[in-house]
Amino acid sequence: MSGLHFAAVNAEGVVADLDLLPAAYRVLLKLRAHSEPGGRIEIDQITLAQMLGLSRAAVNAALRDLDLAQLERKKRPGVYQLNAMLAAYLSPEDAPSWPSRP
Repeated sequence: MSGLHFAAVNAEGVVADLDLLPAAYRVLLKLRAHSEPGGRIEIDQITLAQMLGLSRAAVNAALRDLDLAQLERKKRPGVYQLNAMLAAYLSPEDAPSWPSRP
């Protein structure tokens, strides 16, 4: 995914402050590494578990933890969407714009 160069916000500091399961941080990093521009990921839990050397139950718990933290959401089985603040984009123009303040 070397073509992804831009992130709308550097949210690593916010993520580091969350009290997530240790496996959730690993799953999040793997999801980010395999995401398309805009944060869409097609990967099943078994593949993710094999890539990380985790059980499927650990991956399921990690994904649930990430969902509760609103860092990713499951769109359908095997398809996930990263929070827009964590997704990478091809250019600043592709990233979602922030609403202007009143």
